[in-house]
Amino acid sequence: MTIVEGAAIVILSVSILWMLWAKRTGKWAAGEAAEGQTPALPIEELRQLMEESQVITQNLAGNLKEKKLISQQLLEQLDEKINKLTWLLGRAEEGSDRPRPAENTANVYVKAIELAENGLSLPEIEQQLHLAKGEVQLLLDLKAYCLK
Repeated sequence: MTIVEGAAIVILSVSILWMLWAKRTGKWAAGEAAEGQTPALPIEELRQLMEESQVITQNLAGNLKEKKLISQQLLEQLDEKINKLTWLLGRAEEGSDRPRPAENTANVYVKAIELAENGLSLPEIEQQLHLAKGEVQLLLDLKAYCLK
């Protein structure tokens, strides 16, 4: 069930309960209320309140969709940060002081394969893309394996 459906059910339930209460207490009929009593809401006012509630519900649903999109973007950014931190931790454990590639890791790997296809040597690819020897070798081995 979506939030809009849930809100619509709540609005409908409250409206029905209000109508039952108004009918039971005799406040359903429009017109002047007896002294000391609250006047009943005319049907048009009730309809207007329901329409306003629907607009509010639709706005709420739109806001929630927007917040969900923002949350997804933040999670993607967090995943990227985790990947970078993991990479840095691996570098620290290796004792390597090469800088992290500025590009997305997947793009760097594709570029490494392209450079190898263009005839660059393993050390040249390592130096140009700031990758470890093992990473480049693994990429080239995987490429060779997949082309079998």
